[in-house]
Amino acid sequence: MTTEKLSETIQRAFSKKERDYIMTLAERLKEEGRIEGEKKGRRKGLRDAIELGLTLKFPHHLDDVMNQVKEIRDLEVLTNIKKAIKTAEDISEILKITDAV
Repeated sequence: MTTEKLSETIQRAFSKKERDYIMTLAERLKEEGRIEGEKKGRRKGLRDAIELGLTLKFPHHLDDVMNQVKEIRDLEVLTNIKKAIKTAEDISEILKITDAV
């Protein structure tokens, strides 16, 4: 069903008050989808940055850490891992963060 047909159906089937509620709900769902899409993009970007950092600094531990990183959804944790790679002298410093999740 196209957006236009859905709109026509809503116009015929519901009162103005109900239509307003449906449109408000649709706008809220659209906004939630936009926010989740943005978060998903940020997670991917952080994971890519982490993978690059690990490849350059700790290449022998890349697979071990990335398997854990791929499961992390929390943006703050991913950001902390990315930051830690810059200063970490040993892979154990990174693993402390991933193991704590």
